[in-house]
Amino acid sequence: MSIIITRRRALGGVAALVAASSIPFVKARASDNVKIGLATWTEGPALRAGRAYTRAFKAAIKYVNDRGGILGGRDVEGVIASQGMTGESAKAAALRLAQRDQVKALVGPHWAVMAPAALSVAQRYSLPYAPEQGGMWLYKQNYPGTLGLSYTARARTLPQMRWMEKKGYKRVLVMLADITYNHDVEGLMREVWDKAGSPVKIVDTMYVPFGQTDLKKELTKALGQNPDFIWSEEWSSPVSISLMKTLRELGYEGGVGVTASLTTEVLAPVPKEISEGVYSHMDFAPDPNVPENKAFLEYWKQEWGPGETPYRAEQSIWSQTVFLLLAMDAAGTEGDGTPEGLMKIHDGMRNLKWVSPKGENVVLSKEGLGLWRRSPMVRITNGELKVAEYLPQIPNDWLPNLPMEWDKI
Repeated sequence: MSIIITRRRALGGVAALVAASSIPFVKARASDNVKIGLATWTEGPALRAGRAYTRAFKAAIKYVNDRGGILGGRDVEGVIASQGMTGESAKAAALRLAQRDQVKALVGPHWAVMAPAALSVAQRYSLPYAPEQGGMWLYKQNYPGTLGLSYTARARTLPQMRWMEKKGYKRVLVMLADITYNHDVEGLMREVWDKAGSPVKIVDTMYVPFGQTDLKKELTKALGQNPDFIWSEEWSSPVSISLMKTLRELGYEGGVGVTASLTTEVLAPVPKEISEGVYSHMDFAPDPNVPENKAFLEYWKQEWGPGETPYRAEQSIWSQTVFLLLAMDAAGTEGDGTPEGLMKIHDGMRNLKWVSPKGENVVLSKEGLGLWRRSPMVRITNGELKVAEYLPQIPNDWLPNLPMEWDKI
């Protein structure tokens, strides 16, 4: 599926999002479009994520085109392919985009199990590769075209562990969807807490199939171990809601943390007494006290309606797409299928000055991972997602032995 979103009006309400960029958007119109590809889900258990990614991808292209396009006024054209749920289907989607559609960048395929297949295609055609989640493995490859502005397992897990220690939790039960990302999460927890003298004890780690919503049997067993905090990494908002409801039915009164898949729209029909006090450590959360965040929220409502709030991954995909296109413009090239052309875009990404909707400058590690100094811990209050506090990030949260890029933030 190909989408061409041409410029129709200026988006003055989000000028703050690119105020720090030195990229000139000229109005001259070229006849040929710059093609970039999105691989995402069009069916199956990850369909909700796929719809969010698609919406963000389209909005990002429209945003850039409305501001004059790139590379002398050329419009950007988006092409979408279905990635499926396996490495083989993800590779087929990436190959279609690279071979048939001749895109100049891959936004996805996403998630750790798909990343090796997707990266092999990006390497073959010297394309930038910007997945929403690619696992820690991706950044160990040192591919010059890698771009990631969503948090790794380290960046979401380690600050949350320090937060739990500070809050005084002692007995933590971990419930994980059985996906690669969560095995990384468990490994990090055990690396820190499976030590003599640790202030926190992991009473059990329970894996459930991805997308499972009937959790009563597992949670009944879990509560028999008297946890004072249940840390859930379920990666599906219906599962989050089912978890909350079941814990309330079972009379659990301890702390609960769920993944960052919740939105205000998902919470709206849930009785407030079920969700009250539940935590979620998010990459991005609505916070009108941050000017760039507020501007992004207003822009999103202009695009999709007054009741819409951007989902965590929507912000990530939007930011990665916009940032990549601005970097191409700064580099003066869309790439030419050679390692030399890719390196120009690589350099453009590292030299670009751009403030993301998080309110922070985008600074990339040498591996292509976006680095941030803080992350929002959200608490559900009166049925709404509210930032309770920002958790400080340290270099080791992102990558082990992170070099000097941290000093640039």
